Amino acid sequence: MKYKVLMSGKNRTIMNEFFTYMDFSFECMSCSDRYDDIVNHIKYVKPDVFVYCLRGEKPDDIKKYCNVERKLEEKEILSWSSGMMRTVNCLRELRFSARQQF
Repeated sequence: MKYKVLMSGKNRTIMNEFFTYMDFSFECMSCSDRYDDIVNHIKYVKPDVFVYCLRGEKPDDIKKYCNVERKLEEKEILSWSSGMMRTVNCLRELRFSARQQF
């Protein structure tokens, strides 16, 4: 059985690498970066891992991923961020501040 990997984000290069080199090991799928689309994919595809393929997203764009993060935690789905270091660090800061609010 292959692990299911769901990907979203603007970094198409990383997504293409997953499909090209990891498709033998993982069942790779992608979806848009719309919140409702991601949540529906999570509900119906039931991925084992969600990969944020980040590339220059603005902080406001990244905030929606914090809401997605809650859904992933509810479903006990691992998440992993990949992309430009500045964007990944921004996501980490938003995750940390969101967790402190609860």
